[in-house]
Amino acid sequence: MTRNFLVPHDFTEVGDSAVKQGVYLAMATQSTLSLLHIVKSDKYKAEAEAKLKEIKLKTQQEHPTIEVKLYVITGDIFSDIGKTAEKLKSSLIIMGTHGAKGMQKVFGSFAMKVICSTSVPFMVVQNNAVVKKLEKIIFPLGIQAETLQIMGFASTLAKAFHAEMHIIGEKHSDAKFANKTKINFQVVAKQMASNDVPYKMELLESGNYLTRILEYTQKVNGDLIAIAYWNESVITAFDRFAQNILTNDLNKPALIINAKQVGSPYF
Repeated sequence: MTRNFLVPHDFTEVGDSAVKQGVYLAMATQSTLSLLHIVKSDKYKAEAEAKLKEIKLKTQQEHPTIEVKLYVITGDIFSDIGKTAEKLKSSLIIMGTHGAKGMQKVFGSFAMKVICSTSVPFMVVQNNAVVKKLEKIIFPLGIQAETLQIMGFASTLAKAFHAEMHIIGEKHSDAKFANKTKINFQVVAKQMASNDVPYKMELLESGNYLTRILEYTQKVNGDLIAIAYWNESVITAFDRFAQNILTNDLNKPALIINAKQVGSPYF
């Protein structure tokens, strides 16, 4: 069965960026693109289908080797993007984000709310921040086992693009935390070696981990940051770390998965 990537489109430039990113990923992995638009009422369906057909036509004219399908459904973006991806057995959801602006800085980006609704991994793309070729994927680890959940998806992309994985962690003076980091490094190294993915490992100096991650990404000119998301809090929007990765100031796309819902591999 052909792998497919779901691209929600809201008829903005951000949606166009997600489609462009989807095209490059689809070409590298021989996958199908499934374009999705969600309307609040059936009365808007015909107009939405016409717009989405234009986007499909333009995409196929520019990239005739890629199969593009389209879906217009009535529903809610916070639940039905994930449901559609699961129904289509999508390997990845590629979604644009307008960033965390205004009140979103307080209550969380819309992207985080959608990501929390499904176990399907996401690639979140900021406007006009499309990466044509992935050469370096940044994979920050923590001491928690959940940080490993994105490993399989990240290594698959790395192999498809012949990219190098940069596995980074934070230095800990506490022996217990340092040992957990070491164990996680060993697990990822084994996975990369089994997939024939080249990799580098580095421990970052202690401090603000988010700042250190972005500094490292900028230093090595990384193309993508891959993280797993989980939060025991009922109000998941207050997880500043994940949100700030998605809307990072470097405008790097982020690969992210809801670790708490992972139950089966999608790649």
